[in-house]
Amino acid sequence: MPGPPQTFPFGPAPILRGEDSEAYDALYTRISMDVKPTDIIEEIWIRDVADLTWEILRWRKLKIILLEQMEDHDLSYDYSGWPFSSQLEIVERVDRLITIAEGRRNGALREIDRHRLFLAQMLRDKIRDIEGTKFKTVETKAIAQQDNKAVQRAG
Repeated sequence: MPGPPQTFPFGPAPILRGEDSEAYDALYTRISMDVKPTDIIEEIWIRDVADLTWEILRWRKLKIILLEQMEDHDLSYDYSGWPFSSQLEIVERVDRLITIAEGRRNGALREIDRHRLFLAQMLRDKIRDIEGTKFKTVETKAIAQQDNKAVQRAG
């Protein structure tokens, strides 16, 4: 039996009554483990991906239910007076909602990729800057002599 929704960063999980909160927990955990967020920005996107994936699964279940309801009726009958066409319109709307949620989820995944590419480029630039810096070679004897002179002046 599903337990109460777990509290996640950025608010409670988007679990509706009757949905399995443990399944959402497993989905969120799996996505987080696979992506391995490196900062708070990626954690926000991970939550978006988990929520949108959950929403997609919810819409797909609804679509199946609607199609099964339509299948339960004799389709050889003339349904011009029956709300079959409105049922089909609902299925089409659900299909559009699935497509929209998939686009939003895929957008969040692309943002994670862009974010990581940006960070990688920034690190490469910093390494190049460090490697391009000319270092002054300092002899340990010279440091010791400077330290002795400073001690003598102070004393």
